[in-house]
Amino acid sequence: MTRLWWGCVLVAGLGACAARGPSPQLVAALAESDALIRQGCYRCLEDAVGTLTAHGAPASAVHPAWADRLFEAQLLLALRQRELGMDATATFAAARSTAAALPAAGPGALPAAILLELAELVPADATTLMLGIRTLPYPQWRTRVAALVAEVSALVPASRLASYVAVSASCEDRDMRETIDRGRILAADPATPLLTYRLATCGADIDAQVAELRSTEPRWHEAAWFLGRRHLATSRDVRAAASLFADAASGLPEAPAVLLSLAGAQQALRQLEPALDTYDRLLAISPELRPALLGRVLCLTYLGRHEDAVVTATRMIELGTFMMGDAYYWRAWNRYQLRDLARAEGDAEQALTLMANTSAFTLAGVIQYDLKRMADAESRLLRARELDASNCQAVWYLGLIRSDRAEWKAGAGDFASAVSCFTQAAATARAELAALERSPDPPEVRASAAAEHQRSVATNELRAAQSAYNAGHCLAQAGDRSAAGNYLAIAAEHPELRAAAERLRAALKH
Repeated sequence: MTRLWWGCVLVAGLGACAARGPSPQLVAALAESDALIRQGCYRCLEDAVGTLTAHGAPASAVHPAWADRLFEAQLLLALRQRELGMDATATFAAARSTAAALPAAGPGALPAAILLELAELVPADATTLMLGIRTLPYPQWRTRVAALVAEVSALVPASRLASYVAVSASCEDRDMRETIDRGRILAADPATPLLTYRLATCGADIDAQVAELRSTEPRWHEAAWFLGRRHLATSRDVRAAASLFADAASGLPEAPAVLLSLAGAQQALRQLEPALDTYDRLLAISPELRPALLGRVLCLTYLGRHEDAVVTATRMIELGTFMMGDAYYWRAWNRYQLRDLARAEGDAEQALTLMANTSAFTLAGVIQYDLKRMADAESRLLRARELDASNCQAVWYLGLIRSDRAEWKAGAGDFASAVSCFTQAAATARAELAALERSPDPPEVRASAAAEHQRSVATNELRAAQSAYNAGHCLAQAGDRSAAGNYLAIAAEHPELRAAAERLRAALKH
């Protein structure tokens, strides 16, 4: 900080200094807290606050630097909590209380009230969708933040607290982010890991320095989280990212943003049971966290626990506001699996009003098909195919609708397209399975993911064969026996369709 008041309070003449000077323990605590703040990891900041508060408020009367240092540690800790998606309410309140006890501002003093207001305007980690993170509409928020950053700019980079707060606030806006003089801040105090980390998370290309933090200070768990996110953004190496997220979560089990990253990586790797456990740990901390609730719904869905998935999706809908389209879609999907068609239809139609994508139109169309409302089913499925020509399921159901109407040529065309679509999907799953066999993951992790890919290969190969059989049937009904035979030959290559395809091929010869 710019003000380090190492003198004593002159309450009874100069002789009072000798009688009332700071204790060796307090001097040691100030030095220790300074080193912890400079290091800057979450646990370091937490320890700095603990070290200072252990001496109690009376220390401020003996050594004014105590209050300055405590305010700095509390404000930095509150900001790091925001960055990690944690509830920083209590820490901000403590910083506000400490700021009120600081001596009146004098030459070189930090503007505590301005720094506090600016820090409180920094939103929480965006991925966690914390409620109440921005109390002002964005234009007003940006105007106020820009004004406050300008007020503290003269203190940057001399004050590490002012530098950190200014970077944190500026980083939230694209234009203000471009004005950050990262080189000047780093050059002013290159040995401060606190600022190295914050500048890296604001776009500075200093990953090597962040990686070094982990080797010099084992408590830099959030550095592992940051590096994991960088892996996903640059190399898309989910396995490497998952390992880093697991490392971070082991040291910061109370950080929602870290747990959310870990659960998402586990889910992407089809580690559904571990992902479900991580989501549950996260929801124990933040029960209304929508991304965690949605992740839980997806894990339960793919694990075949449809009743439980409906319960969690219903909870999302009751909470309202965020991710409502996803909540209605997945509740409809799970109710459809439970053959609760009437309620599935209502959810699917509601989802369409909130997220009109190919998946939502497909699900709504499939439900309408099962309810025998063919016109409604066709309109939704046509829209689904229009949005994504590679939507195999939409093409398949359009073929069913046309064949049900005895529109044989149109149906044959749809099923022929479905053959190509499902064949390509099976090839993609086989390639992913082959890549998995070369993975360095533990055997149990590879086995779980391999089972998922094998199911995908088998399902898509079966659907391709069924599509070929249906195309052959439609072409036979249309009188094109030669083309029908070609598709039936494709169907006959699959053991489950072989007998039926051979019977129909034989019938076509008579």
